[in-house]
Amino acid sequence: SKDELDRKKFRRELQMVVLKRDNFTCQMCGDKKDLQVDHIASWSENIELRFTIDNCRTLCKSCHYLITYKKEIPDKKMPWGHNFSDRKEYL
Repeated sequence: SKDELDRKKFRRELQMVVLKRDNFTCQMCGDKKDLQVDHIASWSENIELRFTIDNCRTLCKSCHYLITYKKEIPDKKMPWGHNFSDRKEYL
């Protein structure tokens, strides 16, 4: 699907750019583990902004979950989102 292709392209071309720009640090709490790239304007609802760097920020998994669902993550070990640490091809 276009969504899957865009996600692969984003991870390949822009994820590392955003993480480096944000010094591999969650922009909400300052954590440096379980990092993900958050799209400020929703990925699914703002297709035209998917590849706009200024629409992206680095968040840890817990903060990303909080922003997305407006509640604390029920279990920090729960797999959720697209964690940078799970992306061995970038390490």
